[in-house]
Amino acid sequence: MINQQPSYSLLRFAYRSLVSTADRPRDFPDWAAAERRRQFSVLSENFPRLIDSFDLSGSSWSRWAKSAECEMDFPNLKGVTSFEKVLLIQALRPDRLMSAINGFCCDELRVDNLAPPAQTLEAIWKSENAANVPVMLITTPGADPNKELEEVRRSELPNASLCDN
Repeated sequence: MINQQPSYSLLRFAYRSLVSTADRPRDFPDWAAAERRRQFSVLSENFPRLIDSFDLSGSSWSRWAKSAECEMDFPNLKGVTSFEKVLLIQALRPDRLMSAINGFCCDELRVDNLAPPAQTLEAIWKSENAANVPVMLITTPGADPNKELEEVRRSELPNASLCDN
């Protein structure tokens, strides 16, 4: 994949600061949901070459429109960047936008997942154990790390006890 930086106008479109003056967008696909007409109009007026490069006619696009994971099921496209695909999803399939953005970010960052892997307290103890290095635990409301702390204490420091102060 070639890393191309999105242009300023593409980013403006992504943040919805562009407008459309057309009541009926050119080349609005028959298979697209009617309520997406306005957003498609904005995309097609501001990026007509992009719409032309998608060539939105044909049965493969109709299948794409009905796909449970349209961001993974694009018809064979040449010369269209990952970000441009996200823009089309924003215009025609906003129900899949978060997944498309997540996939775009993973592709661009060359990572499998945006969420960091969870680490157990035991793994932290073994990899970062030093008497002069504090460990800070950040929990969510309702989470209680006491049981896991007690298990690590029993296995690693059997003669120590947790303070209840």
